[in-house]
Amino acid sequence: MNISKRERFYGKVLVRSDAECWPWLGFIGPDGYGTFWVNELQRMIGAHVVSYCLEYGRPENNKKVDNKEICHSCDNPSCVNPKHLFLGTHKDNMEDCRKKDRNAYGTRHYKSKLSDEDIIFVKNWKGPIKTLAIKFNMQYSHLCRIRSGSTDREKKRRALDARRGIEDNSISRGQVCS
Repeated sequence: MNISKRERFYGKVLVRSDAECWPWLGFIGPDGYGTFWVNELQRMIGAHVVSYCLEYGRPENNKKVDNKEICHSCDNPSCVNPKHLFLGTHKDNMEDCRKKDRNAYGTRHYKSKLSDEDIIFVKNWKGPIKTLAIKFNMQYSHLCRIRSGSTDREKKRRALDARRGIEDNSISRGQVCS
């Protein structure tokens, strides 16, 4: 018995209403995205990409379709509901991520070494930056950026403060690393 790709695919999907996410029940990688073996290509493809292609008839090509990405409007990487998927550029996908504040920055980033309390400590430190670099096992230049407010976290904080009408009291770069 030879079952079609569509039947094989939807055998691994919990289909719900169009408004709800359809979770992928097959293999899910550490990034949260499902994968599906495509015989014609002899490789694994993102399940959301296969779902989009089955629904809209586009050729599968890993994560990209005609140099575009398959993006989730629901922000659920294991969702394969084609109504929750849209075609966009990498820039579109990153803009969507930024607008929804889903990107990891500051203490939310998995490589973050400093807590919010540590950041305050660094900003208020009056001694040599080299001492902090040793204490926190960080590069001198990064600590200078934290002190001057030129890190991504600080830029986001200043933008939020500006919207709230809070005055910016950042230290200028010349004052920081002397």
